[in-house]
Amino acid sequence: MVKDTGIGMPEDSLNNIFKPFIQLESSLSRTFEGTGLGLTLVKRYIEMHGGNISVESEMGKGSSFRIELPVNRKKIVEPVLLRLESQMVKS
Repeated sequence: MVKDTGIGMPEDSLNNIFKPFIQLESSLSRTFEGTGLGLTLVKRYIEMHGGNISVESEMGKGSSFRIELPVNRKKIVEPVLLRLESQMVKS
C-alpha cells in the first residue's frame, strides 16, 4: 500500500485517474503539473504482471493506492511474454 497525506481526490474522479492524459485539475494556473500518464503506466505494468491496483481517497486527507501482485510469477510471466510477442508481430 502506498499512502500520502496530500490534497486527496474527489470520489467521482477516482474512476478516471488511470485513464491516459487525465488530470483532475484542469485550470491553466494549476498547482500540480504532469502529463496524466504516470498512473496509466503504473496500472498497465501491474496488470502485465497479473496484478491489480485500486485507490481510495478523501479530500483534504490524502490517498491510498493498494497494489496486489501474484506470488507465483512462473504462471504469469510466460503468458505475458506470449501476449507481448503477439502484439509486437501485429505492429
